Amino acid sequence: MNNRKLDIPEVQQIPQFMKIMDDLSVGNNPYLVAVPEQEKLR
Repeated sequence: MNNRKLDIPEVQQIPQFMKIMDDLSVGNNPYLVAVPEQEKLR
């Protein structure tokens, strides 16, 4: 039972991680999309 409780936070983080990866693949992440824009200015 205790092991199951410890696994819950990790399981809840997976959808957030997957959403971040989805945003990256679509180019939808505002934080990381801004980086190439700054690189263009150089």
